[in-house]
Amino acid sequence: MFLFKQYTSKKIDYTFLALLPIMAVLISLIFETKYLFTTFLFFGVGSVWFTFRAKPIKVLKSAIYTVFVAFPLGTVVLDYILVFDHAWWSPTVFPSRLLGILPWEDLIWGLFQGYFVVILYEYFFDKGKDKIMGKNFKYFIYFILFLLMAFFSAYFFKPILLHIPYAYVWLGLIFFIIPSSIFMIRYPKTIPKILKLSAYFLVLHICFEFTALKLGNWTFPSSNYLAVVNIFGFLIPIEEIIIWWFFFIVSIISWYEFFDDDQK
Repeated sequence: MFLFKQYTSKKIDYTFLALLPIMAVLISLIFETKYLFTTFLFFGVGSVWFTFRAKPIKVLKSAIYTVFVAFPLGTVVLDYILVFDHAWWSPTVFPSRLLGILPWEDLIWGLFQGYFVVILYEYFFDKGKDKIMGKNFKYFIYFILFLLMAFFSAYFFKPILLHIPYAYVWLGLIFFIIPSSIFMIRYPKTIPKILKLSAYFLVLHICFEFTALKLGNWTFPSSNYLAVVNIFGFLIPIEEIIIWWFFFIVSIISWYEFFDDDQK
């Protein structure tokens, strides 16, 4: 009876995940939503759903990792450098921008996106012992603090150091492609579950991308791309496709597994 209830429960979750991108696209296009609400539809709704579905310790663990690690690294340091190089640009509904150029929506996107990925991973794939923090977590905190200190030192004293031409390529290689590739080679047992989750987010990201571009939630104004491809009339940098569509989720889970989990 317990197994039947568990199976039925998971069927509800699978149905929710299948319907999420469809409903998010339809609601966004019908109501012509701004970046803030589009983000909530694609990543916030799922975050809320699995917050109530997952064990409290998994929720806490996912939230801690997102707020103290993924959030400052991805949506402050890296996002600033990328926007500084005009890798993308988003309008904002707020009267100001963080650090002068970042839309506050990017921070909300970073929180929801990072949390949604990790809570899904914890909920469906992590069957090990539940611990709030992994044994390597403190080293990641040191790494993040070092990056933040270096970033704000440059921001206040020599901001030109944060202008990196072709930033999307360099940051994508250094923080996403190379680390995640090394991790999966070192821990091949993690590959199946990482790829399963990444396959779902590939679909979600593609739906989010084209919906947001259609609504003008962001644009790609730079000329510092390796190449730009035309897909359904939308001009999209090849870096966006390779790094954000394919490697972004792989990277989040790889960093998470190595620094905050058990590498299994």
